[in-house]
Amino acid sequence: MECRSPSRGGRQRSRDPLIRELPRQPRGRQRLRRERQRRLRETRAPHLQPRRRLARRRAVRRRQLARLAGHRVSFLTGLCLYDASTDTTRLDLVPYHVTFRGLKGQQIERYLRAEQPYNCAGSFKSEGLGISLFESMQGEDPNALIGLPLIRLVSWLNEAGIAVP
Repeated sequence: MECRSPSRGGRQRSRDPLIRELPRQPRGRQRLRRERQRRLRETRAPHLQPRRRLARRRAVRRRQLARLAGHRVSFLTGLCLYDASTDTTRLDLVPYHVTFRGLKGQQIERYLRAEQPYNCAGSFKSEGLGISLFESMQGEDPNALIGLPLIRLVSWLNEAGIAVP
């Protein structure tokens, strides 16, 4: 970005690397100011940044669990097994259904503080305290809810000649 110097009357190239990074836009100065402020905050108090991110994640998860409360939700987990010796692929989609309790804001907040499921799909850990959020669970394999339908996978591996104890 270039700017005019009133004293010199000519164009000068800014020495600030932040100005050079941002594209020219009508609101570029506002973005630049916000970016500078953000970088200053990070350099002055880097220990505070994880807390801010955690608070933001908690707010997003709180809204997500509030939307799920009282509803039946179907989770679909895909499974693929490729057999290189026969050049065949098996594909399947394993459903798992969860009915959530009618949750109140305080219950959701207590759960989020205790379990901290911020890196989980659905904002809950069914293998932990998340089970307290459910009214019922239905499906062939509870591992499908966690991410890998092990019952189906083991049966496929056995059919392929791979012995799994």
